Amino acid sequence: MKGFTLVELLMVVGVIGLLMVASIFSVIRGYTMARNKAREEVMSSLKAVLEIYYLHNQTYPNLPNNFCGMYMLLKSGNYLVESLNDPTTHTDVCTNAGEGNKFLGGAMYHYEATPSSGISSSYLLKLGREGGGASNFYKPD
Repeated sequence: MKGFTLVELLMVVGVIGLLMVASIFSVIRGYTMARNKAREEVMSSLKAVLEIYYLHNQTYPNLPNNFCGMYMLLKSGNYLVESLNDPTTHTDVCTNAGEGNKFLGGAMYHYEATPSSGISSSYLLKLGREGGGASNFYKPD
């Protein structure tokens, strides 16, 4: 008799299924890593804009624990000429200053000012990544 037995066919189908599942998880992980990299670029852009704000005002935005307040202040002062979009939702990261620190698309956007006599001389930008982990962007004192 020629041909394959049922057991042999089931084993081949099982191996192919396992390979497909493994490749799907790799693709999903790749998309998550790409979105996190895009978020890091958003935070790097904000860091550069905060430095320009500091040059003009001799202080950083004095908004403790208020990422959206800082973002809207920079946007209304024409420091940001276009909206910064979250890569998961493809929407503006903040729509009003009252939102505070923002959880969006599986990631946490955080801003903290360090006041010194009413003037913020330093800040912390923090990104809680989708899937865990955190990236900090500090301004040295």
